[in-house]
Amino acid sequence: MEWGTAPVYRTTLARIMSPVRMLLGTARHKSGPRPEEITLLRDSLPSFAVDSVPDVGQFIFEERPEAVLGAVQRLDVAPDSPAH
Repeated sequence: MEWGTAPVYRTTLARIMSPVRMLLGTARHKSGPRPEEITLLRDSLPSFAVDSVPDVGQFIFEERPEAVLGAVQRLDVAPDSPAH
């Protein structure tokens, strides 16, 4: 069974209430999510976004740490969360 084909993934993903932001490097590299996996995430997670980071591969945190920091800063925090 491939990742994402079982209904349990949709059920489990739907229970994640935290916003999820996926960073994808645009440089060619051997790994990364398949388009159908991104669709599954987009369709299953209550809050999901994808950001493309130009000219980096899969190690965005090493190659462009400011892009990671920016993505974290853009996450929405609910007004009733403990952070407020």
